[in-house]
Amino acid sequence: MKKMIFIVICLALSGCVQKGVLFGELVDDEWVWFKNGDENTYSKYEGEIRKDVPNGQGTIISPDGTKYVGEFKDGEGTDLTIYYKNGNIIRRHERGWYWVKGVLFGELVDDEWIWFKNGDENTLSKYEGGIRKEVPNGQGTLISPDGRKYVGEFRNGKFYGQGTRTFPDGRKYIGEFREGRPWNITHYDKNGNIIVKFVNGVEKAPEASEEPVVEVKCRRVESLAEGASVIGSAVSDVKITNALNMLLDDGRKGNNPVKGHTIPCK
Repeated sequence: MKKMIFIVICLALSGCVQKGVLFGELVDDEWVWFKNGDENTYSKYEGEIRKDVPNGQGTIISPDGTKYVGEFKDGEGTDLTIYYKNGNIIRRHERGWYWVKGVLFGELVDDEWIWFKNGDENTLSKYEGGIRKEVPNGQGTLISPDGRKYVGEFRNGKFYGQGTRTFPDGRKYIGEFREGRPWNITHYDKNGNIIVKFVNGVEKAPEASEEPVVEVKCRRVESLAEGASVIGSAVSDVKITNALNMLLDDGRKGNNPVKGHTIPCK
């Protein structure tokens, strides 16, 4: 009797979690749920239900075989793993975000990306990856006609999260982006040398070398190739920094190669 009263109260208030089956359709990125349906047309949900929508643990299987497994709240996925029909994982989704993998084409206008479902990759940037609300969301790759490339995370059509942006001349931005802009980023040249850093969105120049200036005896240099000895007549003391690559009289050698450089001695 008590059990019957409890069930009646639960049904009246629609507050009980029960296991069951529902059918759903994704409309404008939001799930719409039905008590009855055709699994060849609608996605089929099996799991915990509250207030006539998925609440708790459950599984959705779409007509194309895509499977959503995980936790739901008020009809939306909050922590899901999504699988292809063959069982391979598409990716995990958290906090109700749904992404569909696909292709878009984009154009940067007044520092804002405009996205299209169709386009020509010879004139527009081509994006492949997660899509939500018809713009890049999640993990993806963007390649521009001029050879620029971004691989990483997107949010609402912009670079947002961890990523790498590569330029045709070999330079790279590596690190965290926000709203399409460098946030915590290191900018490297083609040889891997640091050009500049961004810390919390603020550009920071690389730290100057702390190597001391070296006092040496020198000779007048007529011509200097990498690794060559200094030639000419001795004159007087001169300050030569480690930015010069020269084999000095006492055998010491600078750091960075400089070919054909002439150093006057005073």
